[in-house]
Amino acid sequence: MAQDTHVPNDLYRHLVDEIHALQKALDQQFTELEGPRRVVNHIRDLLDVELGFLALQDEDEQENVDPESRILLVAWLRETANSIDPSLSTDFDFPEVGSIEWYGIWAYSGIMSETYRRVEFPPEARDPDPQKAEENTPECGICAEKYEEGDKDVNFPCHVRHRMCTKCMVFMLKARSVFAECPYCRTKPYITQ
Repeated sequence: MAQDTHVPNDLYRHLVDEIHALQKALDQQFTELEGPRRVVNHIRDLLDVELGFLALQDEDEQENVDPESRILLVAWLRETANSIDPSLSTDFDFPEVGSIEWYGIWAYSGIMSETYRRVEFPPEARDPDPQKAEENTPECGICAEKYEEGDKDVNFPCHVRHRMCTKCMVFMLKARSVFAECPYCRTKPYITQ
């Protein structure tokens, strides 16, 4: 049986935890914000630039990835984490550009910046009868945990109903593959060859 080369390593798992914890802390502090998510958007922007440099290298250009951009991003992430919650881990040790783990973080930041949104509650979930309200409260399609008002989840781009809570998303990325695979249809929407 062939070994899966996309199984995440410990540094990758730690980085996913750090990014998720920081973004979650920001989401909890700024609950009214519906716009783009700052942490994952900044990470995605940097990785998109690095992806452009990789494309140039593939075309035999002599361009190198700008390490200063990465240093500035890590400094900003550390400063943000310390100002929000000093107990947050602040290593932010990004993988080598072009590595499997690097592509995994690129995919993760894309999913979390593009498809993360507030869970919509139907009117029936606000029924005065607690049993009716409980029956109609949305839940994660993976772990079946009920959402609370204001919670957000991840919607894969393959189908509007292919959704999961961020806890399941992070678990999946850390346990199974650095590439986010839709658990419903097995599509890998962000994989790059």
